[in-house]
Amino acid sequence: MLYQAYLDGNLDDNAFELFMDRMYQRKFNESFNMPSPYRVEQKIDTLIKILELDGLIEG
Repeated sequence: MLYQAYLDGNLDDNAFELFMDRMYQRKFNESFNMPSPYRVEQKIDTLIKILELDGLIEG
């Protein structure tokens, strides 16, 4: 639902990035560091793959 809200533009890129960062921190007990430079969309896509959420989104 949140991902769809993000795709539909109802959830700001930065807000969704923050949400994904928090999910990563909760799961791995550390901050995620994305190599710079990057676009917010790239970071979100990377976090989705690392958190293994891509199957939930596509299915």
